Amino acid sequence: MAAILLPTLNEEGSIRTVLEGIPGAYRDGVLVIDGGSTDNTVAIVEEMGFPVIPQQGKGLGCAIVTGIEATSDEMIVAIDTDGSHEPRQIPEFIAKLEEGYDLVVASRYSDGPPDAHMFSPKRRSTSDDDTALRAFGNRSFTYLCQLLFGLPVHDVLNGYKAWRRSIHERVVIRGQQQDYDIDLLLQTHLEGYRVTDLGSVEYPRIAGVSKLSVPKHGTMILANILKHYGRRLAGRTRRFPGLLRTGSTPARKSPRRSPRRTPMGATPGQRRSRISEA
Repeated sequence: MAAILLPTLNEEGSIRTVLEGIPGAYRDGVLVIDGGSTDNTVAIVEEMGFPVIPQQGKGLGCAIVTGIEATSDEMIVAIDTDGSHEPRQIPEFIAKLEEGYDLVVASRYSDGPPDAHMFSPKRRSTSDDDTALRAFGNRSFTYLCQLLFGLPVHDVLNGYKAWRRSIHERVVIRGQQQDYDIDLLLQTHLEGYRVTDLGSVEYPRIAGVSKLSVPKHGTMILANILKHYGRRLAGRTRRFPGLLRTGSTPARKSPRRSPRRTPMGATPGQRRSRISEA
């Protein structure tokens, strides 16, 4: 079984179509995480017989973490609820995980020769919902991640993805809004897990308006990329102290094991303590 996470915020015009499109074999794993809808989204979900829970915190990243902590399935799929993603493709994501990958992200730009860079005319888009500005920003962030980290994907901002719960033994989702996409991808890749992408189409949204603010979220995403790159450089410096100073290399200390953390960053003991205090 896989947990199918659907974050919602005023999606009454599209949520029914999205839920109806989920293959029958995966419907028992559906969980809707609502961010405080003021329309009929929650009523529609409940009428269709699917579970819905309130989101803890504000932002897309918080919605995903709420869903992760409310489920226990080893495989997790996140899909947008505006109708732009193809839910019938869920089995293809699961098949990739079963091949041995740890994280699979949908890609609107994987159509083209393997050696074509992100701005090559041969790197065609399969999106019917991209604006010129968003496409340029996505290609730029993707190229930056490929250049700095060797990330083997072609669409770092696609919200349609699947991953194994076991990665959260080392991967903590810190991005609370749209920057969670970058945060999850980079951490998973840098921790040595297997990451790949899967060609996918993006349809025009069925209804509603985008929650994405290009200036606000673009700045957050860039800051997240640079933060990870700074941590990577710091890690290299610790392993190779001669990069900054001369002299003998200090004796290597035994690594200290960090306590296992939940996707929100709290240790299990802290989580139990907070629950008992509540």
